[in-house]
Amino acid sequence: MHPPLFTLGPVTFYSYGAAMVVGARVDISHGYTTSAGDETSRLGPFYFLTEIRHAFRDGQAVLELVGESGWAWLARWRARRTFHFASGAKNVFQLLQYFAARAGFDLAASGASSAVITSLAPAFQVGPDEDGRSVVRRLLAMVPEVGRWNGAKLELRQVLAADASVYSYDVAGPHVLYAGERVRSFPVLNHARVVGPSAIGESIDFTDLDVVLDQAAVRRDPYGTSTDLGNEAAGDVREALVLTPAGDLVIPPNVGHELWDVITVTASRMGWPAATTARVIGQRLEFDRARQGRFRQTLELGGV
Repeated sequence: MHPPLFTLGPVTFYSYGAAMVVGARVDISHGYTTSAGDETSRLGPFYFLTEIRHAFRDGQAVLELVGESGWAWLARWRARRTFHFASGAKNVFQLLQYFAARAGFDLAASGASSAVITSLAPAFQVGPDEDGRSVVRRLLAMVPEVGRWNGAKLELRQVLAADASVYSYDVAGPHVLYAGERVRSFPVLNHARVVGPSAIGESIDFTDLDVVLDQAAVRRDPYGTSTDLGNEAAGDVREALVLTPAGDLVIPPNVGHELWDVITVTASRMGWPAATTARVIGQRLEFDRARQGRFRQTLELGGV
């Protein structure tokens, strides 16, 4: 596995006796100083260092660290041979666990898992030179779960339309909104078809179909049964709904946010009518030294 060599805390920089080297894992635990001390996010970002730059600019010595995320690091693992699993040999969770481990990562479930992730044990093959990210994406396409990183652990969770909102934003406070916008985007797709060896799975979202027309995507699953293919097609349409951009919010850091959270927004001047729900599909944390060292967090929002 990949233990961290360095942790960047909200206040201090900790070294555990190891030299900062290319390939080291760096954890960034942003948070707040409260009456209880330094409290940090459970899901702070982490990176594997790919470049370390020492420079001198504008009269200042600068150390720049360039890193890759877990997904990019997972893609660095490539199969050196063919892996073949007969139907019934391993379920989807076990296959994900197997290939995550080969790239050096743990795998865990966050919250309740779907039934299909442990009941579906498909025939599955990985060819030489296929990368780990591609393998994981193919397996996740078979189930309702999505992935996110908790340190160097890949967590799986369901993204359900019934998920409750975990936080509310309102221009009246208490959490300040620096900026934001609401976007009504053309759907990524509204019609999915998955073609198997002897059957076809299909799913269509009829919302505004007369206006946006048929935005179709077709892919193959060489091993799926009729039921598997139908579930996969429905999952493709569901994923497209969630990932269709709905806007963004720029806020002071809220370190409690996790990827795939549902939030409620009331900000009419930014295009968000009262109590509109959206899902966090991306986060960006920035530190602006030119503005008295101000941190800003951008929440990229999608459909619920």
